Amino acid sequence: MEKKTLAFSGDVNAEVKIKDYFNDYAKQRGQYDGPVDTSISFAEKEKKVNDLLMAEVKKLSGLNFDNSFASIEMMAKNPTFNWAYMAVIDAAIDMVLPDFVDRTTSVYTETRNGAIGDSFKFDVESNNLFVVSKAGRNQRNTEFQREDVGQRSIIPFNHNISVASNRYKILCGKESMARFLMKAVLSMEAELTKEIALAFAAAMDDVKDNGAEALHVAGLADKSVIKLIQTVSAYNRAPAILMGTMSAVHDLLPQSANLRMMVDSDYVRVGYISNIYGTDVMVMPQYADYAAADQYKLALPDDKIYVISPSAQKPVKLCLEGATTSNTVESNDDADLTTNTTINKSWGIGVITNAIAGVITVS
Repeated sequence: MEKKTLAFSGDVNAEVKIKDYFNDYAKQRGQYDGPVDTSISFAEKEKKVNDLLMAEVKKLSGLNFDNSFASIEMMAKNPTFNWAYMAVIDAAIDMVLPDFVDRTTSVYTETRNGAIGDSFKFDVESNNLFVVSKAGRNQRNTEFQREDVGQRSIIPFNHNISVASNRYKILCGKESMARFLMKAVLSMEAELTKEIALAFAAAMDDVKDNGAEALHVAGLADKSVIKLIQTVSAYNRAPAILMGTMSAVHDLLPQSANLRMMVDSDYVRVGYISNIYGTDVMVMPQYADYAAADQYKLALPDDKIYVISPSAQKPVKLCLEGATTSNTVESNDDADLTTNTTINKSWGIGVITNAIAGVITVS
């Protein structure tokens, strides 16, 4: 990706400019609190990104739009231009998408990248330690032990987005190439993060339904919650954290009749206690479940708090296969003269870990 970035329109800062444009957009929506370039407006950034992307399209296609005898209408129909246009969009998606996904899921998700046609194999080591035995001074050996390693695989599946666009309007400046890129990235990011969160939640449901009784607590009684935190931390040999949606962690309070909450406290300001019983609390963002039959249904349960040790091992594995690709149906092949494009991105998601986790059901 570094070599591709250096080749991008000859601008060594191409990746920085494109990512800053995306970060500024996310900051306006309250989804990013990091630094952005404030020396120019968002509208100016969009124009610069459009110019940057179009310059790369011109370079790839070998077409001179500015000093050509052909009309702009005919330029828009050139198949080389259409190929170059989507090739640039595809490359920019691969440049930006991983950062967007990492922001909300990186605490419990490990991301791997592979080439086209790759499947992903993970070694799963035993979480047990070797038994240390007391032995007599004249005893040569105790019971022999060995370390076995299991393996699990994730095979990516192709996902696609089919869109209709008008290259003529883009060349005329009536449609924004940067906005088109933004919509494609946000669409993939929304689907990816939802699949990651649902895979995690499904695995935690299995812990609740089929796991050991010691790893599931019903209710928020102080001693029960503390014991579960201690159990997960002890067996993973790493500190545990508590995770849940805002609605779930909002109820996470010390069960004391003498509890007093000041109106300017962190709990009142942000809606939850960020650290309780010496354990960090993290809010998992909710995701819209667009595929659900019920209107405005949310994807994650609001009655579960999860106890995990991310520093020991991140349970969810996200595997991205190859580069983003696209195929285009030219405008002259359709009655409405639009160019129809399908963007393809292949990924696989699974839960593979040797660490234990716990579930608190909020009553």
